[in-house]
Amino acid sequence: METTVSLFQQYVAVLDQRAPMFGRPGQTTVAWVDYWEKLHGCSRDLALEVLVRLEQMDFILRRVRTIDAANRESCAEMERIKKAHPDISRSADFPPAECSAFESAAAESSAATFELRLLTEAFYWFGHRAIRMARRLPKLSSLTCNEIRAARVHLLEHAGESSKVTNQSFGFGGETGPILKPIRRPGRNEFRDLGLYANAEALKSNLEPLLRAAIA
Repeated sequence: METTVSLFQQYVAVLDQRAPMFGRPGQTTVAWVDYWEKLHGCSRDLALEVLVRLEQMDFILRRVRTIDAANRESCAEMERIKKAHPDISRSADFPPAECSAFESAAAESSAATFELRLLTEAFYWFGHRAIRMARRLPKLSSLTCNEIRAARVHLLEHAGESSKVTNQSFGFGGETGPILKPIRRPGRNEFRDLGLYANAEALKSNLEPLLRAAIA
């Protein structure tokens, strides 16, 4: 979302430039912000918060991609060792060197999975807040992202109420990114998560055209 962050920075800069009292000798910052907010009909602080949220989301995406790639290597190492010893069911019974390698890879994968899930869920909370606040800003009132909304509402905050999807499964390693609750009970196929990368791309596709039009 690096491009989205850059566009939003430009968007805030344009709003600042459209407040002509900025930079006048003797003009206090507080008075200028008051003028800015009367001119644009919104809070400048909210615009700055949206920028912070987008920066956080961009950081999360880059971090998740790094962890996801490393986790795939850990999983591949465990699979390699298991295939080399198809008759052994317990990792403790592998030859010593491979037992150590397997347990190390398993520990790395466990830690990676925890962080992937933490960051993925945080992305949706930040995304929901960013969208709500952005809709209060000039020319962004039509912003929506059904993908992020569905993940936050039906798979996190109101899971078990609006969606009845309560299991705690978590998928990773696919092209569309980490997936919330991919394993379902029979009949619980509603609100399927498309994946973090796909959902982030949906937000980007919805927000960037609005920002470009507002900047023009």
